[in-house]
Amino acid sequence: MSESSGPASRALVFEPDYLGHQPAYVRALASWLRRNAVPMDVTFVVGRPLLERLRAEDGFELERNGGVKVSVLSDEETARCTQGGLVRRAIARWGVMCERLDVTGASHAHILFLDPFQLPLALGRSPGPGRTLSGILFRPSIHAVGDGGDAQATERFRDALKATLYGRMLGNASLTSVLTLDPFFPQYARVRFAHGDKVRALPDPIIEDSTASGEIGADVVSAPAGGRTMFLMFGALTVRKGVLEILQALIALPTAVRARVQLVLAGRIDPDCADEVEELRRRLESIDPGSESLRVVDRFLSTAELKWLVARSEVVLATYRRHVGSSGALMWAAQHSKPVLAQDYGLVGALVREYRLGEVVDSTNPAAIAAAVSHFTDAGARRSLSANADWSRFLAGRSADEFAEQVMDAIREAA
Repeated sequence: MSESSGPASRALVFEPDYLGHQPAYVRALASWLRRNAVPMDVTFVVGRPLLERLRAEDGFELERNGGVKVSVLSDEETARCTQGGLVRRAIARWGVMCERLDVTGASHAHILFLDPFQLPLALGRSPGPGRTLSGILFRPSIHAVGDGGDAQATERFRDALKATLYGRMLGNASLTSVLTLDPFFPQYARVRFAHGDKVRALPDPIIEDSTASGEIGADVVSAPAGGRTMFLMFGALTVRKGVLEILQALIALPTAVRARVQLVLAGRIDPDCADEVEELRRRLESIDPGSESLRVVDRFLSTAELKWLVARSEVVLATYRRHVGSSGALMWAAQHSKPVLAQDYGLVGALVREYRLGEVVDSTNPAAIAAAVSHFTDAGARRSLSANADWSRFLAGRSADEFAEQVMDAIREAA
């Protein structure tokens, strides 16, 4: 790490989006910087929706956080970076990031979600003389990490394209390091790519605050139903999350089994599946009038509310639709010693198998999900899974401070 006695260097942390992991990562980094002196000025370049989500969910005021500066993207810049096709968003993010480097005089930018930057970096784009980049790669899918069925044609094409992009991206001299949430990828990258030594593992962190407190909404308090096995799916409820398949599985359960099940969907229902979710809810009501088997809390939840729900669940769901990348649901579940029902595909499936966190299933098949749900209603089966789980090994190195320090190491090494 460079610890020059001269003027402080300047670095950016860039994140225009506000969904998924990114707000929690911003909070972890900003909190760490408030408590640890570093020989540089760090500016967070974020959109207003991210600031508002941090404030609403956790009472966290980034703009009042000592130790960091904040450069707020305009609504137009945020829209350009987050809307439209992949290529359009990639070029927009690159342009906005370079503009902020110019404005702040920073020599380094750390990208919290590096995946959209693959294209400009692979094309040889440079942020300018004397400027460098690092970032977190969420979804390196090109290496086999599990046995979640044969790859589909679209997935084979995607991975062939990614392999080309990764090789060229890692060869870009302005990219100093790539942190990846996939612990299996760094070794693969070192073997496969000429500059694969730039890649190193970064454990997906537990950002849950053990002291998190706050009002638990009435809709959350009323979600659990006594005497039933509670299955919890939380976060952004999207098609990719597998929300439609889990509802179809609930409908497919025999009446006697469904009477022992409660599915809680806690999070904002995305427009990409809102109509289908409503139709499935109507179907459930038609076959099981007044059913207690489903509760939906259709809004963003605070950290305290998520903690409250996870603690009261019996099973945490990570039944994504062939999702590439990590999942915060695994960390939440392990932190509370809850078994998971997860997809068998990709990194999620590999982690569940490696650490015996629960059961995996073909999550594109509602009938297979229904069978697994039925199995999980047996308390003895759940106890057996919990006794076999290696939660402590899975959670090692995943604290918010350990995450923040590793990110800051990557920044300080380059800045």
